Amino acid sequence: MARILQDFKLASGDQVGEILWEIPMPEGVTVESVVHDRMRDHFAANGRAQGVRVIDSETGEEIYRWTWWDEQRRRNEEGLKRLRETAEKELRKRESEPNG
Repeated sequence: MARILQDFKLASGDQVGEILWEIPMPEGVTVESVVHDRMRDHFAANGRAQGVRVIDSETGEEIYRWTWWDEQRRRNEEGLKRLRETAEKELRKRESEPNG
């Protein structure tokens, strides 16, 4: 199955709007990793693309999609997890001190 990788702008919520860029999907890589890597780059650079997806080139059916909102949610969850781990580490450190 031939696949196409697309960058797009969002329209009315999370619907695909304007297609900004389109190339054949690289062979031998997982769909999720390619889409997540591209969206991570767009998010970090505050780029024009608000979503990345892979479609079947024969049917036009969407196989996988990752949007700006998905990436923001992922980053917030990771940030909260790191904050929680740091706080727990600091608490354990304080409890192990002689004056703790």
